[in-house]
Amino acid sequence: MISDFLEHLRAAGYSASTIDVSRRWLKHFEARQTLPPAKLRARHLTAYHQSLTWEPGPRGNMYSENSVNQAVGVLKAYFRWCVEQGELKKNPAEHLVTRRPPKPEPVVLTPVQTRTLLALPDLNTPNGLRDRAILGLFVELKASARSVCRLNLCDFQPDTGALLLQGRKRHIVCLGSGLQADLERYLRLGRAGVARPGEEALFVSLRGTRMCGNNALRILHRHCQEADVPRPTLHS
Repeated sequence: MISDFLEHLRAAGYSASTIDVSRRWLKHFEARQTLPPAKLRARHLTAYHQSLTWEPGPRGNMYSENSVNQAVGVLKAYFRWCVEQGELKKNPAEHLVTRRPPKPEPVVLTPVQTRTLLALPDLNTPNGLRDRAILGLFVELKASARSVCRLNLCDFQPDTGALLLQGRKRHIVCLGSGLQADLERYLRLGRAGVARPGEEALFVSLRGTRMCGNNALRILHRHCQEADVPRPTLHS
């Protein structure tokens, strides 16, 4: 029935990765349960769930909470499908629940780490001026990469030191004097010679067009590696 279930997922348009994950967890379960599906009861699924929680995997490491939740989700979907197909009268995995893993503690750089990070960009180049301003937005405001790359020229008001960020919500933030100076210097000496005429984006790539969020994250990741500091937690 597993192969039929996987074919059902393909026909329903699920991604190849989802199908592969489902196949691996179902094979994992099948290898540990010799009973046919019709004879499985809730206690058998409970025992399997507990084994994932308490016993190490094949590499000797304990399964993460996300991996256990993934396995439970696959089993619940599989046995629900078996019931819908008339192969089983009751879903033996119906009682299983997934637990939400605790959120990791946010990473906040110390003042020393912040200074080390911000000292890396070469301020004699347009890219360095841009990267310094972007890193400042990440570190000081915890701004998401998406909101940073959404910024337009009109969103920055140098006379008041205000910046309009557009993440899930639009909100105005007051910039510190250092970050404001970095943005003004980037606009005056970095962006001016790179941006294409008529481009509204505040931060632009080498092509002179709006920078994408992935590029901004790569800038953060690269500089954090070079500075040997953890990557700070950003707002979603």
